[in-house]
Amino acid sequence: MNTEKDNILKGDITPDVDNTLKSSDGSKTRKSRDRRGFMDRRAPGKITIDVKHAVHEAQLLVAYTAEAGIDVNQDYVNKIIESKFAVETPDWNATDEVEFWMAYNYMANTVKPVTIVSLNATKLPTGNNAKKSSIMANKVARNFRIFALVSLLALLGIQIYWIIGVKAIKKISVLFSEENHIKEQRDELLQESEYDELLTNKKDDRTRKELKALNVKLSVIQQEMDANYELLCSWNSYWLTALFKDRFEGKVNPYRESSIKAQIINLEEKIKKTQSEIKNGDTPENIAAIETTINKLKRRLQRKRLKLEQYKSRNQYFLNNLAAEYTLSTIEQYILPLLYGLLGAFMYVLRTLSKEIKVLSFSPEVLINYRLRLTMGSLAGLIIGWFFAPKMGSGMGAVTTLSISFLAGYNVEILFSLLDKLISYIAKDGGPLKKKAVEVPAQS
Repeated sequence: MNTEKDNILKGDITPDVDNTLKSSDGSKTRKSRDRRGFMDRRAPGKITIDVKHAVHEAQLLVAYTAEAGIDVNQDYVNKIIESKFAVETPDWNATDEVEFWMAYNYMANTVKPVTIVSLNATKLPTGNNAKKSSIMANKVARNFRIFALVSLLALLGIQIYWIIGVKAIKKISVLFSEENHIKEQRDELLQESEYDELLTNKKDDRTRKELKALNVKLSVIQQEMDANYELLCSWNSYWLTALFKDRFEGKVNPYRESSIKAQIINLEEKIKKTQSEIKNGDTPENIAAIETTINKLKRRLQRKRLKLEQYKSRNQYFLNNLAAEYTLSTIEQYILPLLYGLLGAFMYVLRTLSKEIKVLSFSPEVLINYRLRLTMGSLAGLIIGWFFAPKMGSGMGAVTTLSISFLAGYNVEILFSLLDKLISYIAKDGGPLKKKAVEVPAQS
């Protein structure tokens, strides 16, 4: 009979201080090893939680290949199905685990780009209470749809607001020019009428009709200007309210205001002084002369007060007009391109997300890429607004800029690749700024 020593010499077993296992009755038995000293793969082993979890996931891959009609190796499918039942028995050994992982690897490569993570994120969970709303991909798609809709509504609201402001500014400018033109025509017609009246001592009926028509037309234009100006003031009030500011008040330059007020005070004192010159017993002629002087002073005083109010009204008009122009320029050059870039990025994300959900390749790891995509799309639109800033309300120029901003937000790779090439060109060759050195001959 071969002794243990002979077996060791032959290499059948390897000496080990802990080469024993305790049996159920407490007796020690030898661990089963091969001639190289490794554990026997056919010997039963302990099944870890990771293996059980992987076996369960492998069933999802098999089910997906069956649903999608993908041709797979029957032996690997058999191994995965057998593993489902084998893990529940004490007969699971190393050979079973190796064969399972090989089958698992084959199935994972076969179904790419679909993964276990994407299947769990896009397929309906098992259970009687499972609902489509519980699918992670549906939740993500719903959130992105809501944010895209909010961005679209914000864009429409701001663009409608911008269009109203542009129309009001243009209309006021046109009406202002028409008003000045009609006033010039009226003044010329009045001068001609006065000259003809001096020559003929008659008033021309045709001239009178033309003056009346011009006055009617001027009145209509002024009313339309007042309406557009009121609209412009209301337009300004929205962004002023957002900045916690009150409506603009007409304020006159302090030096000019103090000068006019000093003249008003001087006229008031003259009127009082002139009124005190009237005494009892003065002749009617003297009283009439003093009253005539007082009336002239009062008319001058009224004109000065009216002039001050006109300064205030005119200042308020130009202040509202300038503030509206600056606000429109800011919206057109910065806010609208940014929102159009964001909208383009949302369209890209929703389109990509719908494709991934359709082919069951969506995974939660791509969410960070989508969020970064939205940020980069907004920045791309803003960059386009900087580079292609049109003149305010320039019509086609503004539309072209906003269209490019949308396209840049949808495909940010093109814009950033162009920027990278530009920077690389400047850094490497110096670009157009680099000039060849001019050699200066040495002076003897």
